[in-house]
Amino acid sequence: MSHTLVVGSTVIPYEVRESSKARAMKIVATPAGVEVVAPPGTAPEAVTAYVERRRRWVFDAVRELAARHEALLDQQYGSGAKLQYRGRWLMLDVQPADVEEVEIACRSKLHVRVPAQLVGVARHESVRAAFDGWLRTRARDDLDRFGRKHAQTLGELEGGLAAAPVAEPEAT
Repeated sequence: MSHTLVVGSTVIPYEVRESSKARAMKIVATPAGVEVVAPPGTAPEAVTAYVERRRRWVFDAVRELAARHEALLDQQYGSGAKLQYRGRWLMLDVQPADVEEVEIACRSKLHVRVPAQLVGVARHESVRAAFDGWLRTRARDDLDRFGRKHAQTLGELEGGLAAAPVAEPEAT
């Protein structure tokens, strides 16, 4: 069940989970969200009171995680970051542009054009998602080209050719 903690103008959603292993309540803050782990049968009022007592810690933890997450995304998907493509590490050149969606072109480096209105985490997340889709499209194209090139040698394959799930791209 989802709850919210309000600290000033900041609204922090959190989930409550009961655990038979828990002897006392604890708050876990991750980039995915905030979770309160409580022993079974803990009254909802007790959980709310516990979160209110720890409100400053929750606020600071969420803010710190958001800052670290944004810095990590900037390191991975900002201009100057390097991503691996076909065994080579290529530098990203991310530029704002008058485009509707993220565009990627590969020459001597990965040229990425993002909508000018996107900034911060939204910009990095959109670059990450676009790069993931771009890689998947390239892998499908390569698989089709391989299939056509080697069709005579391979003969008729039952079920055709299929690609395994693509792993998350590595970044430095």
